Amino acid sequence: MSGTGGIRGRRGKAPVVPALESVAKPEPKTASDHGVCASVARVAVLAPVPTAFDYAIPENLSLHRGDRVAVPFGPRVRTAVVLKVLGALESTETQRTLKEIVALLAPAPCLPETLLGLLEWAARYYLCPLGEALATALPAAMRRPENAPLPTHQVWRLAAFDGSQEDGNDESKSQGKSQGKSNSNGKKSDQAPRPKGPRQVALMARLAEGPLSEHALDEFDFDARAALRRLTERGWVVREHVSDSAAPRTATRPEPDGPRPELRPEQASAVEAISQDFGRFRVTLLEGVTGSGKTEVYLALLEACVQAGGQGLVLVPEIGLAHTLAERFRERFGPLFACYHSGLGESERLRTWHAVANGQLRVVLGTRSAVWLPCAELGLLVVDEEHDESFKQSDGFRYSGRDIAIARGQRGGIPVVLGSATPACETLANVERGRFAHVRLTERALASQPNAIELVDLRAERPEHGVGVRLQAAIAETLERGEQALIFVNRRGFAPTVLCRSCGTPIECRDCAAPMVYYRRQNRMQCHHCGATRALKAPCSCAEAFEPVSLGAGTERVYDYLVASFPDANVARIDRDVVRSSQRREDVFKALASGRIHIAVGTRMIAKGHHFPGVTLVGVIDADARLFSTDFRAPERLAQGLEQVAGRAGRESRPGRVLVQTRNPEHPLFNELFSAGYPAAVRSIMLRRREARLPPYSMLVLVRADAPEEVEAMRFLAQVEAGLAQAFPLIEGASELHALGPFPAPLVRKAGTYRAQLLIEVSREAGLLQRLAGIETCVRAVKARRALRWAIDVDPQEMG
Repeated sequence: MSGTGGIRGRRGKAPVVPALESVAKPEPKTASDHGVCASVARVAVLAPVPTAFDYAIPENLSLHRGDRVAVPFGPRVRTAVVLKVLGALESTETQRTLKEIVALLAPAPCLPETLLGLLEWAARYYLCPLGEALATALPAAMRRPENAPLPTHQVWRLAAFDGSQEDGNDESKSQGKSQGKSNSNGKKSDQAPRPKGPRQVALMARLAEGPLSEHALDEFDFDARAALRRLTERGWVVREHVSDSAAPRTATRPEPDGPRPELRPEQASAVEAISQDFGRFRVTLLEGVTGSGKTEVYLALLEACVQAGGQGLVLVPEIGLAHTLAERFRERFGPLFACYHSGLGESERLRTWHAVANGQLRVVLGTRSAVWLPCAELGLLVVDEEHDESFKQSDGFRYSGRDIAIARGQRGGIPVVLGSATPACETLANVERGRFAHVRLTERALASQPNAIELVDLRAERPEHGVGVRLQAAIAETLERGEQALIFVNRRGFAPTVLCRSCGTPIECRDCAAPMVYYRRQNRMQCHHCGATRALKAPCSCAEAFEPVSLGAGTERVYDYLVASFPDANVARIDRDVVRSSQRREDVFKALASGRIHIAVGTRMIAKGHHFPGVTLVGVIDADARLFSTDFRAPERLAQGLEQVAGRAGRESRPGRVLVQTRNPEHPLFNELFSAGYPAAVRSIMLRRREARLPPYSMLVLVRADAPEEVEAMRFLAQVEAGLAQAFPLIEGASELHALGPFPAPLVRKAGTYRAQLLIEVSREAGLLQRLAGIETCVRAVKARRALRWAIDVDPQEMG
């Protein structure tokens, strides 16, 4: 699949494919219809099928690797990407039965060679069908077997009129005469425009220099659209829709509207050190404490990259963080900047994709899917909050956006910056091995001193609604000073568990092996795993004697309690149940940043990457959730989460205070984290990982199985393990991989199916891709796989 090929000569004219319906009805032709099969294209159909397919190329087409084509696939016509064009072949019975490609869907390859090669490698590494990987990398409009329309944008230009205007401009004379012709209102236009008022004069003067785009209208300090509408009605200005590909390309950023923030010495040193790597591959960990100004370092590096004629790609783990940063990026780069993530409309994503491919956009900020954008001249890759588990896709093509960014940088000779206040163990291990460079920012931008962190022992306070006595007093003191408080609760709903007071039976989901969450306002129970809901009623035989007892505190419970405790304060609840749209998210974060919200109660949505200048108090309701998890990454994630949320306080000149409520104040992780800081805590975590031979000191592959009965899932994985033992026998007491299990998943039942897992430790030595392929072969060799759902997760980030 990795070979290249093509047919010499000019491209043939592509058949027009106006719509899916029009290409699905005709009976597909085969090579036998033409007698001889001149050439064959090997393609990857954009579907989760494990093999590539050969199709005959029509005589009027010339195809190349990377072309997007429509092919008959079963009863439908599907989109595919050409992987290889084979040479001319004699007609045989096998070749005569090949189906013929229906259409070429675009005049140029949809992916550059470097990106297509990266996708082929990633599909092999993550054991994903190549067609499914390609579908992930392309916008939705390009996955359909029809010609995706090229995106267009509006421009305004001067209408043509005869050359009798005062300046006698020869160029305007050549545009055509319009004297005596009617305008859109049926009135005859004057020989030369005579605009009325300063706004129309300013617009006409600007239009004399060239067309105005939608973006350019924001440059004016008045309502340019209204003035343009009046000029258009008079026939002096014409509005047109032009293809984005026809827009002029700008290689450098526009002139800044105001002075740039002055970089501190640490920031300037970081920019200088990293910018020396422009034009070559090198990974640099930019480790900076929260509030140290990592974003300003990114912006300075991106400016230098754009000035040098390159493009910059910045990845963030969540859409909310992209919205938070977008305003700063847009102020710096103007029309050269765009966002790219799943929260945008299909047409906007397609527009950005094309603008990146032809070099019009120079800086893009996006979530993990943006790593596949076909940047024409990529010069810098930045991964912000690189430690975040959201960079790993949880289903389908299970790739890591961070790791793909590193692989893309290596293949393209591009520097990669990994930014974090709490770097992942894998990243720190690569720094230890000398594979990554390391740059530190140790000073906060504006705070005069680090936050004061206090552990609060909940065993003595036993708060009914989650907020202890010390935390409540601290909130009151904060409000008296006119400052803001942020309360972190890592659970949604009112209470995570409800049980019967008489017999202690909890209300559990019928389809999942987990308790349901109580929502008091709706008076209902909801499962956060499958989404099922039910009324609040007895889970046992107590019937009329049933008295529910709610245990634990979620965001709804803490919010209700704080609203009642501080009636004069504006309290906001920020979680996925309340903040459902991107606009609502943006509005609430702006209100919090401006000080209109006095107390914010939220989940991890508010814990990272945001700048709230008025927040001086952070309270963590329950820090123990991950202390005793079966996931070996839980201590690392807990330390990262606490450090991140603590960093929301004291980001301006006023000192911050952090109160962490726990029932285990003597736990070693808390002592190390709050006395010596995150670096010391993560060193202890990595030492225990090394002793247990866990990542980053080994590589793991997780084979998951879901079946109607637990015994079926366990039997399937046992057969996979037996196949692995046969395929990878012990040699001199060692093997290239070691299987653990099978064992039930931590959440043994979800949505009515039983879940089991097989954990495989794999050697990263030479031949890794062959070993990974061997694992997939062993899984596919088990016949029982057709009766259940299975998946292979390489480098899993979640063990549940």
